[in-house]
Amino acid sequence: MVTINYRLGPLGFLSLPSAGFGGNYGIQDQLLALQWIQDNIQFFGGNPKKVLLFGQSAGAIDTYVLSTLPQAPSLFSAAAAESSAGQDIATIEEASAFTSKFVEMLNCSTTDGDCIRAASTAQLKQVFQTLQVVTVQSAATLWWNNGFGSDWGPVVDGNIIAAQPSKVGMRVPSILGSNTAEANLFV
Repeated sequence: MVTINYRLGPLGFLSLPSAGFGGNYGIQDQLLALQWIQDNIQFFGGNPKKVLLFGQSAGAIDTYVLSTLPQAPSLFSAAAAESSAGQDIATIEEASAFTSKFVEMLNCSTTDGDCIRAASTAQLKQVFQTLQVVTVQSAATLWWNNGFGSDWGPVVDGNIIAAQPSKVGMRVPSILGSNTAEANLFV
């Protein structure tokens, strides 16, 4: 079993083209890790032709999204997504209200990439926690980063994620499941 780390929150998913942020940095991290696994797993006794990508909750969303990308079959042979997989994700346009509000709360302009990059991790965390309280509406609106919810996630950017995953379909054999009462922690 191989576990990976990837950028989260605004460091992983800030999508604001007007300031030079395309988003999906967390997805790019995962793609690089999966390529590393393909290149190196044999040295650890693994088989690169038998890589199962697994994720739960936000990881399930990423697993679902990754399994719809053109490079998926060359990076892993199957996918298992436990809770939260299968729904559409936000486009950059749909996420812009959330990301713009976040940037404004950093006291930056939505076109000033240098100001955003200069923010400390403490500032990013403080603004994210404040924004999270302001934007949570109800459990019924937990469409990840879709202009309604209060979280960061992958977006259809026309580049890394060219189209809605539901329009493309999963490119490897996959299992989708759900944990009992997982959404209770959002209520």
